[in-house]
Amino acid sequence: MIRRFWLKCSLIIFCLSLFLMSVSFIVNGTGNFVPQFQFELFKSASAFLDTRSADKYLTTDLNVFGNHSESPLNSSVSQNDTLSSTLPWCPDMSPLLVGPIHASTDTVTEQQIVTANPRVQPGGAYQPVECRSRRRVAVIIPYRDRKEHLDIFLNNIHPFLQKQQLDYRVFLVEQSGTYSFNRGTLMNVGYVEVARDYPAYDCFIFHDVDLLPEDDRNPYWCPTIPTILASAIDRNQYRMPYPGYFGAAVSFTKQQFATINGFPNVYWGWGGEDDDTGGRVLRKFYRVNQSPVELGRYKMIKHGADKGNPKNKDRFDLLFNAVSRYKTDGLSSLNYSVLASEIRPLYTWFLVDIGKPPGAPVVTQFRHSAGGLWPV
Repeated sequence: MIRRFWLKCSLIIFCLSLFLMSVSFIVNGTGNFVPQFQFELFKSASAFLDTRSADKYLTTDLNVFGNHSESPLNSSVSQNDTLSSTLPWCPDMSPLLVGPIHASTDTVTEQQIVTANPRVQPGGAYQPVECRSRRRVAVIIPYRDRKEHLDIFLNNIHPFLQKQQLDYRVFLVEQSGTYSFNRGTLMNVGYVEVARDYPAYDCFIFHDVDLLPEDDRNPYWCPTIPTILASAIDRNQYRMPYPGYFGAAVSFTKQQFATINGFPNVYWGWGGEDDDTGGRVLRKFYRVNQSPVELGRYKMIKHGADKGNPKNKDRFDLLFNAVSRYKTDGLSSLNYSVLASEIRPLYTWFLVDIGKPPGAPVVTQFRHSAGGLWPV
């Protein structure tokens, strides 16, 4: 009888210990106790954050972003040999952040952007000069025939990333030819090219060119779970369009991206590849991380229908078979050739041939690329 009583007491104590561990209180610089999730990400923004899950598969738990201040010699910075070793490490939370920012859709020229961002190096690369960045980030943009949108995007994204004190580089992956746009394949190409030629970047942000961030506290680095950064787009009334949405702007580490075999390659035209990718993340990581809606706010550049990116009529059939296909469709089946590459003032450019879709439906030829006229 006594033994049974003590067993029950031990079980209660054990469960209570687990609960207290999950709260994970730590001491901050002033000696006061604060919850771990508030300490680890953007202390100044913690009052604005809502960490409630949107559904049982979605989390805004900020613990997944981690506290890099305890271990500055992580893989994202240890390979950076271009910065002076005498510089101090950048703080985990950049002091340059202001919170909500204006996303400008004003038409600008490339030279105006270059002039406004004098510290951006050729290729769209940047490193803070006041400290050693804790994070190395590659921003990959799938692209075709959006020159005006590209300039607007670059005019917004470069100041945004600099405020976060990131060591970053912007990569533009442009699809050649006139076949339907294949967003998933272009992002896979970007990953492979960057991982091979720029191996120091261990965090990948896959970003649509028509999406402008509206809060500089939205963390453009890679947590322990793949993350959708664009959790609140103005076109969707600043809320997630549906549970499981995983598009527009997402982040992966190298290992995470390889684990899901990258994006699918079979979606030609608009729609399907983001939902397929979200399913892959759920299959491998059991949940999808989401930037809090107060931070993950974006403005979408208004534009008409894209003749080069018609709706994919087969997307629902492809999604139906996505689970059985993910091991063989993605990085493992990627086939492409680089036609041209160039270090440009605001980004590193790849022009690629990714083949043609089944049946090869030809769409209207576009007039210019990011670099001007070129034959197809």
